[in-house]
Amino acid sequence: MSMSLIAKAMNIKVGNPIRKLVLLKLADNANDKGECWPSYQHIADHCECSKSTVRDHIDALEKAGLLVKENRTGTNNGKGNTFNVYHLKLDNPMPTPSTPPMPTGGTRISHSFEPVMEPKTPYPLPGASPRNRQEKTKPPTKT
Repeated sequence: MSMSLIAKAMNIKVGNPIRKLVLLKLADNANDKGECWPSYQHIADHCECSKSTVRDHIDALEKAGLLVKENRTGTNNGKGNTFNVYHLKLDNPMPTPSTPPMPTGGTRISHSFEPVMEPKTPYPLPGASPRNRQEKTKPPTKT
């Protein structure tokens, strides 16, 4: 783990908070040369997002010139698993254009301008009997 890479990653604007988190996780995993090889799943687990979201943000970071992704084949005469090696390029980042954040596969955002209608009566407590719930919400009757 290279603290200088983490500090550099922290100071780079990437235009999206999840993308920033993915970049920080890569910097956290990198050696002093800026190389690391975590799996998409490892990054997704630590960043609390989906593998497809990680893949999308890594592609965006690569397009921005902040890393180079190298595909490698494992052992066993090239029949092993393939994995990516990431080479971080944080010394001279290209300026990030001012774009709205990229929607992610694991995040649902509503852009509706409709008002949220909250219930007027509180939700019943777990374990409360229907009779008790009625008595709590029913106004007292006049005798």
